[in-house]
Amino acid sequence: MAGSRGIGVERHSGASGARTRSGSRRRKIQAELEARNRNSKEVWELQQELLAHGASPPLMDAARQLLQAEHYKAIVEERSLDGLCGYPPCNKPTQALPAHKRWSVNYSSREVVSTEEIRKYCGPECRRESYKFCTSLQPDPAYLRPESAVVRAQEAIAGRQLPQQAGKSGGAAFAESDSKEPKESQALAEETQERVLPKVRPRTVVRFSRSKQIYTVQCHEYDGGGALPDVAPVKDEAVHESRDPGSTGLLGSSVRERPTDMAKAEQEGPPRTDSRDEPDTLCSDASLDRVDESSDGDDLYDHSVKPNGKPDLAWVRAWGTLSTWLNEPARTILTGGAIPDGMREERRPGHKGRRDLLVELLTSRLPGELSFLAGQLYELASSLSVHQTLPSVTEHLLYDLLAAILIRQLYDSNTAGGMQPDNYVLGVLDRQTKEAAKALGVTKKELEVLQALVRTAPT
Repeated sequence: MAGSRGIGVERHSGASGARTRSGSRRRKIQAELEARNRNSKEVWELQQELLAHGASPPLMDAARQLLQAEHYKAIVEERSLDGLCGYPPCNKPTQALPAHKRWSVNYSSREVVSTEEIRKYCGPECRRESYKFCTSLQPDPAYLRPESAVVRAQEAIAGRQLPQQAGKSGGAAFAESDSKEPKESQALAEETQERVLPKVRPRTVVRFSRSKQIYTVQCHEYDGGGALPDVAPVKDEAVHESRDPGSTGLLGSSVRERPTDMAKAEQEGPPRTDSRDEPDTLCSDASLDRVDESSDGDDLYDHSVKPNGKPDLAWVRAWGTLSTWLNEPARTILTGGAIPDGMREERRPGHKGRRDLLVELLTSRLPGELSFLAGQLYELASSLSVHQTLPSVTEHLLYDLLAAILIRQLYDSNTAGGMQPDNYVLGVLDRQTKEAAKALGVTKKELEVLQALVRTAPT
């Protein structure tokens, strides 16, 4: 009996301990869920204030301490949908761009921007400032922010709502609301007064001795104006006029200088003849921004724009590329001959990166029916001249046409050497060449010119 009672007591205590742990776990989970919703109200109110016209600097500072990047991007999106500039302090409307335009290219700053981003702002200045503000936001969630950030957000919201409420009431109500300042504004004013810097600031005095060629450093306390302590004042001397007549507009006031031996020697010598730009020709940052924005009409998909000097005609581009590739070893292989070992381009490591890329681009376009030409095509691609810069890998239509022409010439040289021609393989080659020429916009006559170029025997 005694043993059974002990077992019953142990079971009862074990069950109560499990219930206690389960209850504490539930309370912990509930506390975490409540903490995740903390400060969400302040974030929403702050977003609503930033959607209005002209956000104040205190409001932007509060947003920097409380908001995350996704919160700010939502504000920019909402403001742009309403026709306002996405940067909250700005009240200007957004830019109007053509609907078909996808990209904007600025060649002076080498910048490519999506038109969707440009339509969200009134100009490049607000776009750059908005990007800076977004990158300055902290990635931590709002419920992990300190209480000071929440208090600052509440003060900024209250300070913005106070003038709006006062403007709606009007008359005596305005005077009454003006006399009753909120506690938050009073606390903010007291905090600002406490942060006022003292009048006395530490300053460092550096003395130079030309006779002894030494200098001494002393730290003093003074109010930032008047004569320095322990330093003899400089006697008033005649003001030296600027030796450069073009620099008079750059100085707001005269400069008093001590004449030195070097300065006297320069005054006695011949006048300086160096030329400087006139003040009216100097470009400010604002003018540079205006010039940069003027190039937003350039489009990546506008074929009339040639930033790299490429020709308009596709077959001219193909003819020039083939001409640079076809050196003497390559022409020897295309005509069915064998090149000596001393002329192999793959043994010259000067442009190994270009050669490897060209081999990969050409061999990957070999049809499966012509796999027996893989070795010859590799040898041909390794022998092509790569001293000039290769076309971009994005010009896949150009590479399709050039590879088809070279493969067809390799097959023709094999049939001329005694291999039995196959009508099916010839049909595959003709179809590949015609489709590549049609996609690139090369006519039949132009294609014949390119094919005749690779048939030329080496001299």
